[in-house]
Amino acid sequence: MALVDGNGTGGLAVALASGTAAAHPQAAEAAAAPPAAPAGAQRLTYFADTFTTTTTGLRYLDINNFWAFLQLCSDRQGTVLVIHVPAGYTKGYQGKRFGNSSIEDREPFEFVLGSQQAIPAIEEAVAGMRAGGLRRIEIPGSIPELGYPLARNVRFTNEVSLYSDKIYKYRFGPQPQDFFGQRALDFVLDNPTLQDFNRDLLIDIKLLAVRKAKS
Repeated sequence: MALVDGNGTGGLAVALASGTAAAHPQAAEAAAAPPAAPAGAQRLTYFADTFTTTTTGLRYLDINNFWAFLQLCSDRQGTVLVIHVPAGYTKGYQGKRFGNSSIEDREPFEFVLGSQQAIPAIEEAVAGMRAGGLRRIEIPGSIPELGYPLARNVRFTNEVSLYSDKIYKYRFGPQPQDFFGQRALDFVLDNPTLQDFNRDLLIDIKLLAVRKAKS
């Protein structure tokens, strides 16, 4: 199942992008009255076919930039991207939140595209975004190479996080910036009893800026 905004704008965006809204006015009506959200993810509602799946298996939905379809822009390799993660959920397990809730009190995540500073799903998703755009991605637990490493010795560095002395820095970002978000994400990644679908992650990405890397 795919997820869109609780106000239904994501579903309407897809209808407009595909040119079906005028031919099928019920699309707008359906978007205006979405079904109830699951427990633990009250602001999200489920739609079966609103996400697009890439060749790697990553699923994405452009929320406020839906006219720009996902394209991997090779000419952006080596550029600096600054992103904010307004929301992140352990979609497959209890819908627990691990992403940042407010940009005002959270540092953005800055990385060089192609440098392996971010998890592969983030690198793939932002490569086709425009500055100011907001994209929702779904990382299937069945494709662990897209997300955070399951092995703790690969996921963590030996450095303590700037946001809490109780957690260590991730080797690949973006990393939850509070203890409870970190604990929710690590529980899903570390629990060997969970099925792959329980490891599905849902992440919102806002691209704040794109600039050339310093030579």
